[in-house]
Amino acid sequence: MKIKTKDKILAVALAQFNEKGVEQVSIRTIAGAMGISAGNLTYHYKNTDIIIYALYLKLVEELGQSLEQLHSRSPDLQWMYEATRYNCGMMWKYRFLLIDFVAIARRVTTIRDHFRQLVVLRQWQIKAAIEEMIKAGYFEPEWEEGIYDKYILRMIILSDAWISDAQIHFDGQEEEIIPFYSELIISSIQPFLTLEGRKAYKEITDRDGLGPITGYPGNPLSSD
Repeated sequence: MKIKTKDKILAVALAQFNEKGVEQVSIRTIAGAMGISAGNLTYHYKNTDIIIYALYLKLVEELGQSLEQLHSRSPDLQWMYEATRYNCGMMWKYRFLLIDFVAIARRVTTIRDHFRQLVVLRQWQIKAAIEEMIKAGYFEPEWEEGIYDKYILRMIILSDAWISDAQIHFDGQEEEIIPFYSELIISSIQPFLTLEGRKAYKEITDRDGLGPITGYPGNPLSSD
């Protein structure tokens, strides 16, 4: 199937943004990589901010499709693990958005406004999943009101910040980075697990060979 010009532009732009960062990419660099004129490119996308917004919406769409598929199943710890792994993979695919997000949100206010609404939706989605986990006997009920609300906010912050952290501490590639941060994110549920939940969690980590993490790879405290 022939790829549309607009899709080609987004693919080339994504590769350049991921490699060079937002400030180093322009309409001319994207057009040059495609072998077309800048004028031809601006027929489809007037400027790089519009391209960035289109890529942001593609990330949101791909994350949403995954959640729809997973929500067709009964939530359990395997569901949470798969969702975490998939989401980390999708975020890595569009990693420039997370690395340069503050600058992007200042420049493209439509992204900032959309993201604020998206975070509210994410809070409700995670809370609904936790309630299902409590009903299924995997998570402990709250012993004080608001414990899971604060947990959800911590998770959202961690999920949005891990790629920036990886840029500092990793020289490796996707196959090394995504498992490391996926395990960190999913392991944050450990304090909330029931005995049944701990058993299910251990089965998942043993099966996937996820050992204890005590530091970044290469760190003297690391388990590697």
